[in-house]
Amino acid sequence: MAEAWTEADYEAALAKLEALTDKVTALRTTIPGLISPLTRPATTKSAAFVGLKKAAIGAVTGVQDLRKEWESNDMQDLLKRTKESYGKDSDLAPAAEVSPWGWTKEDEEKSQQQQQQQQQQPDKEVKTEHGVAG
Repeated sequence: MAEAWTEADYEAALAKLEALTDKVTALRTTIPGLISPLTRPATTKSAAFVGLKKAAIGAVTGVQDLRKEWESNDMQDLLKRTKESYGKDSDLAPAAEVSPWGWTKEDEEKSQQQQQQQQQQPDKEVKTEHGVAG
């Protein structure tokens, strides 16, 4: 393994995995979404086609987003690190105590707090009088 992770690294990894899980969960409605425009009563053929086309484009976009995220370097590094860690210690019992949800929101909140702190810190400029610091 490369370097030891900090608590923030683990939380960021959990947020990435949660976001990936959300994308997979959203894809569960792909097939019903494709069929829905075709099964609506009193739908014209052109309206059914437009609905089907829209649903198909949405499905393709969802799969492409999932693939892009899955194949990203960050995700592959995370998965590699996970396999290495599991090889060292395969006891997953302590993981049962870790919440499976809420990491994405927590990660976003931390980012917002950091931005606010950076905005609140005054610039560290050296005050000069007649061009001489001191």
